[in-house]
Amino acid sequence: MVILCPPRAVAMSIALAKDLFWAATLIAPAGPHRVLIASTDGEPICCGGNTYIDADCGIDDLQGTVDLVWVAGVWGWPGPGTAAIESWLARAHDAGSLIGAAGTATTLVASAGILDGRLATTYPQAAAAFAEHFPAVNLEPTRALTAAGGVFCAQGINSGADLAVSLIERLHGPRVAASVADDYLVDFHRSYRVTQVEFDAAKYHGHADILDVQLWLETHYDHPVQLSRLATHFSMSPRTLTRRFLSATGELPTEYLTRLRMSVADDLLRNHRLTVSEVARRVGYTNTGAFSDAYLRTWGRRPSAIRATAKGGTRSVER
Repeated sequence: MVILCPPRAVAMSIALAKDLFWAATLIAPAGPHRVLIASTDGEPICCGGNTYIDADCGIDDLQGTVDLVWVAGVWGWPGPGTAAIESWLARAHDAGSLIGAAGTATTLVASAGILDGRLATTYPQAAAAFAEHFPAVNLEPTRALTAAGGVFCAQGINSGADLAVSLIERLHGPRVAASVADDYLVDFHRSYRVTQVEFDAAKYHGHADILDVQLWLETHYDHPVQLSRLATHFSMSPRTLTRRFLSATGELPTEYLTRLRMSVADDLLRNHRLTVSEVARRVGYTNTGAFSDAYLRTWGRRPSAIRATAKGGTRSVER
């Protein structure tokens, strides 16, 4: 992983990302992994307030494909001093690196040209200038998180922390991500669902009929869903739906639905005063035990354990 730091970087965006990604490397089953801070030339990064952060390397020292590039925020607007970083960022994206950016860092990503034609969000106070400078970007400034074509954006620091944990999940799996979230995001109060970023990312496949199925599932996951009825609703046989859905998304329809339900359930358990059985019903389960087993398979912990330590407590804790 690389934290890419422009001149005039926001120190908090560097330190937060370093801590979260470093924490993940300590418990990742395939670890250890390196988290490198890279500047344009390998020299320390001069951040706002004359705070200096040492770089591990310069961008020209990075060899091979980087699995994830986190772009640090920048004070002000990208200028001539960021041209080398933008060029390197475009090449990294072309080579298959995931790109993450929060707040003002999204302007660097847009300047690199890799957000053209893609969904994005940005720091709310910069939204008007962003739209003017980058008309080719599908900007949704009211969205806290977006994902499109391997490029992930967040509005600011809090949503950026959620985005970092979401990217940790992509690289290391849900159990590592859940552990990092439990340790670091204990007092975040969201007005959005972090799950949206993952499911945005799965929609850029170019199959309009399968996109319709995904959107339907995302509004009906709280009801029982039978594959045969789902296929009939979209004028396909179950076999055709399964084959086409798998080809477009890399998942079976039932796998996608379960992942969606478990992601929403995790958000409800952590951020709302609901019992486990209430959460189960809200994500389409009539059997609380079956829901608990599915949650355990996905996240490695029982929902009751999450509910017992979640924000604000709960009225009762159930299996």
